[in-house]
Amino acid sequence: MAKVRVEVRNHPLARCVGSESPTPFGLPFFRPSDAARVIARLPWYRLLVKVVVLPADADPLTRPVEIPETHSPPAILDTGAPLTCFPATLWRQFAAEIRWLDQPPREDGEPWRMTILGGSWTYRLGRVRLGATDINGRWLDAATTVAMFLDEPPAGASRPPRHAILGLRTPLLDRRRVRHAGTTPDDLPVWWLEDDIP
Repeated sequence: MAKVRVEVRNHPLARCVGSESPTPFGLPFFRPSDAARVIARLPWYRLLVKVVVLPADADPLTRPVEIPETHSPPAILDTGAPLTCFPATLWRQFAAEIRWLDQPPREDGEPWRMTILGGSWTYRLGRVRLGATDINGRWLDAATTVAMFLDEPPAGASRPPRHAILGLRTPLLDRRRVRHAGTTPDDLPVWWLEDDIP
């Protein structure tokens, strides 16, 4: 059974500045029964998968021997996102591997846009071959994925995400499951993306 370890990160968006806690990440709150009002934190976990962009003519079943770092970005595993997307800072480094798709013009003449993390960006639609790996060299066979490739935001606009987003509609997730497998000694959850063998 093929599988890769999913990295778990406590997201820094809810970081509490000036905290003395050894884990300053997480959403702060007070417990109702705590008269001392000690700040507790709800972890703000993100699951990251290291995706690998392969050339269109590469063997999807074989892990590449050498993977350029520019072709192996971390991607947030987001089953709530319909499509996979890449910010321009990532996809421009492997643009030669993208097969661009044309979209019909919108009736109002405006460019196609997507909204993510509170920002709105124009994008191009394309196809790219994605596999997945982890720090121990495990490999999930690659699949051709339709993705949104965000344009550079104009000056003064909100910043796009730093990571790629691996959306639900990628064939990379077909016949696979995300499985929770306990916790690490420092109390982080352990997750795997693996073949779904009945």
